[in-house]
Amino acid sequence: MFEPDIIGLGIANVDLVLQIKDMPTWKKPGMVSGFTLADGGPAGTACAVAAMLDAKTGFIDTFGNDEIAAIKLRSLEQAGVDISHMVKREAPEDHVIIVYVQEKTGERCFSVFQGILSQPLQLAELDRDYITSARYLHLDCCHPGRPRCRRHTGCTRRKRRWSSMHRQPTSLFPTRYGHW
Repeated sequence: MFEPDIIGLGIANVDLVLQIKDMPTWKKPGMVSGFTLADGGPAGTACAVAAMLDAKTGFIDTFGNDEIAAIKLRSLEQAGVDISHMVKREAPEDHVIIVYVQEKTGERCFSVFQGILSQPLQLAELDRDYITSARYLHLDCCHPGRPRCRRHTGCTRRKRRWSSMHRQPTSLFPTRYGHW
């Protein structure tokens, strides 16, 4: 049986990173000098990095039914993250972000897919035994029940109660994602 050190609950993105000289406008299209697909998302990235440092990690999020979703799952799995509790949605992957990087300064600007949190995890989709089996629970602001999200009222309190009942330390990575 898999006994994780860390369970991450939140968001894992697929980032399309575009290296540009100048930001494009409608009147002046820009030139892209380089691009790559990259992993993103606070909790997903934290779990992948921890797994690469030999921690036993698991991650809980949704994934779509397209090639972008397959890339997301493959990337987490290749990093050594347990993805057995990821929840499939019968729609294209919606955790996609375009990252513009200014080639001289490295300054970044983000464009977020309009439907990024349109099909969130629901409380009934969470496995309490799996979550509480970890030594640590890592949340970002996109986990089910984040305090400002009306769609998930009660989920955060319940996960924290589960964690405290099992004396499980919980970390929270606050981000701007909570404002979308």
